[in-house]
Amino acid sequence: MRCFLFLSVISLLMMLACSETDDSVQPDGDADVQPDGDMDEESEGSDDDFVEAEFEAEGCPAIAAPSGRITFWYEDSDLNPILDAFDELAAYPVDLTLGLHQGEVDPDSLEAAVRQMHEAGLTVNIWPLIEYGEGYFASVKTIDLFEEWYRELLELTQARCLPVSAFVFDLEPPIDTMLEMQRLFGESNGDTTAVVEFLEAQYEPAEYAEGRARMKTMIAETQQAGYRVTASTLFFLIEDPLDADDDIQKGFSVPIDDMGWDELSFQVYRSSFNDVLGSFLDPDTLLSPFVVYDYALSAIEYYGDLASFDIGIVGDERYSPAEFQQDVAAAWAAGLSSARLNVYSLQGVLRDETRPSQDWLDLSEVSSSVPESDMTVTILRSVIRSMDEQAALP
Repeated sequence: MRCFLFLSVISLLMMLACSETDDSVQPDGDADVQPDGDMDEESEGSDDDFVEAEFEAEGCPAIAAPSGRITFWYEDSDLNPILDAFDELAAYPVDLTLGLHQGEVDPDSLEAAVRQMHEAGLTVNIWPLIEYGEGYFASVKTIDLFEEWYRELLELTQARCLPVSAFVFDLEPPIDTMLEMQRLFGESNGDTTAVVEFLEAQYEPAEYAEGRARMKTMIAETQQAGYRVTASTLFFLIEDPLDADDDIQKGFSVPIDDMGWDELSFQVYRSSFNDVLGSFLDPDTLLSPFVVYDYALSAIEYYGDLASFDIGIVGDERYSPAEFQQDVAAAWAAGLSSARLNVYSLQGVLRDETRPSQDWLDLSEVSSSVPESDMTVTILRSVIRSMDEQAALP
């Protein structure tokens, strides 16, 4: 589902960027990218299987992520493909973030899988996902269901002393918000007023304050239990600090500043960006690795050691191993270590029938490299900044 959201936002931005015929967009120089991902179909399941237990395992040690490891997202409910690929995964320095879908988790099966992964040398993070029809991601709009599911997973992890390193907040607006934005953009003829007004209307001060406070409590309690807490969010939220406000966060219902994260990752999926750009521009103008480099510089400038990146989509026919390696090299050159890189997604690697997993997992020959500047990135970032400047949220 991440992929749908990423493509929707990029499509909207391209409609706007291609409609600009005046000087309202001034190239400033920074890049933007967006989050991707795939969403699995809902499957039958029941939350009744969860053990009703107190936090009886407070002393369970969290498993610290080994230094230098890149982490791969895994969004499928079926964990068996990972277990079947242990030999390949153990040969390369990668860790795993497992998407756990509400209503689709069997505690016994999860425990067995996580323990096998740990014994094979893989560090595991937990990524709670609510039902698709309820919004799927974490946001202040979905806080009730998200908190309920998050706490069930935290309780299960502690009660069974699972060797888990971190819990992940995937901070993105509900799907219906993005669909309405897409409709408004389609009718805008380049005038973003209606879109900005719609985003302003999404912000309800009391709801936002309550949702933000509840998230902060969840983060603090999880850290007190010994686990790291990380966040992953849309690329354009990097632009929010530029005008010293949090309008984008409020409009998209995803608070990220001053939350107490151990890591804050921005989704910069060049493959999805170029898939959309190809519908608007000549192939020679498609985004280069500069989009990763430029946004990484901004993320580090604004968020320091918290900053990390999501890149990809690996395993996708639109994206080659060579392009993936270029993005890794660009991120390294900007100052992000491998431990600050997350890759979407492992299921793409394991399903790739034309390129062996080693092509995606083996980065031993890659070295940091500063890419050439890319004006397309500069223009797109300027579009986002101009919209941010139009917004006026208290």
